[in-house]
Amino acid sequence: MENVIRVTNNQPTGTHRVVIDSREKVTMTGVEKVDSASDSQVNLHAAKTKVTILGSGLLVNKFDVESGNLEVVGKINGVRYNEPAKGLLKRLVK
Repeated sequence: MENVIRVTNNQPTGTHRVVIDSREKVTMTGVEKVDSASDSQVNLHAAKTKVTILGSGLLVNKFDVESGNLEVVGKINGVRYNEPAKGLLKRLVK
């Protein structure tokens, strides 16, 4: 049995795909920029959205800026989407 999770996001702002293979490798398409990388998290932008890959022993194995393809290896604990709360600033300013 193959342990692969596939997620595709087809939002109007862009498209990306996330594949988690046996919690040992994340492959993503549509990556615009990698902000930072450490052995516990990788922060990036994909399809105009901030994304954080969480885990331990993480290593950005491949990143092609032109194609937007990214590969991260290590123990993968999760992928988190960090979208801003809509309307929060408007409620605070009122």
